Amino acid sequence: MTCNVWERIVAGLSWINMFAGVHRPIVRGAALLTLSLGIVLHPGATRAANCDQPASEEEQVQCLGADLRRTDAEINRVYGEVRSKLDDAGKLALRNEQRAWLKRRDETCGLDNKESDREKWLQAILANRAKTVCVVRFTNERSDQLAAEQAGKAPAPEAKAAASSGDLYEIWGKPPVSAGKWYIEATIDMGAVAKRAETALFFGAESQEGSYGPLIQLRHNRSGEPKHVLGLAVDLDGGWLYARVDGAWGKSAPGQTGGLQIPSRLPTVLGLTSSVSMTDMIKDGLISLNFGERPFVYAVPDGYKPLK
Repeated sequence: MTCNVWERIVAGLSWINMFAGVHRPIVRGAALLTLSLGIVLHPGATRAANCDQPASEEEQVQCLGADLRRTDAEINRVYGEVRSKLDDAGKLALRNEQRAWLKRRDETCGLDNKESDREKWLQAILANRAKTVCVVRFTNERSDQLAAEQAGKAPAPEAKAAASSGDLYEIWGKPPVSAGKWYIEATIDMGAVAKRAETALFFGAESQEGSYGPLIQLRHNRSGEPKHVLGLAVDLDGGWLYARVDGAWGKSAPGQTGGLQIPSRLPTVLGLTSSVSMTDMIKDGLISLNFGERPFVYAVPDGYKPLK
């Protein structure tokens, strides 16, 4: 598929951006792949982002950071309001409940940063987009629980646990793979998802070194977007990741140098994670992930295999 066809397909898809959420400098391959997805980089002075329609990688990162900081500020506000209305016994119970929630969040999202400076802590999370999506989701969920408690509408603890266990936020291929060339697809009805809830989705690969792949931010103003099929080709032998939208690769297809450079030969999981529950969206056919258990929409690249 030619570059012109690709450019027509991705025209206006400013909600999708390829990134490398790594703990080391982003390599040249990452910048090239960002450009191939139709995102125009704007070097120079930072400007305020239009988060309803971010136009660059810089703005995409700003908006994700804004979501993280907003949810962090909101949970602190609600927690403080709830605590101020409790007696000493209630305050102790709330503190223990909050500590248990923090432990569960850190274990689930893979947080091991003990930074005491809040801004540095937030920056450390933002270095890994998959973790950021996870933290935003946990924080929104906890803020809703606290607000319900404040309003006297909180469910019983066992009901909370049942609701939590019934929600699906992550779909990862198992077990992790350390070598080989793998392909997966995700079909997402972007507009329908945006109508349900403002959502951040990460579709990609994650290892101990970081997360790599498309970050998709769907706000309510994207409700007119059609359904798209995203493909992910991951070469763990050579250390490359390639993405396509509706069958069209960017300027570089698998087998070429120009994808996103990723660590090779490390245990890696491939899949999709969301800032909101995907349970009903999957049930209603708005989101579908295919590891190879059924025929793909588009042909598997030469030399690659389905993950399952």
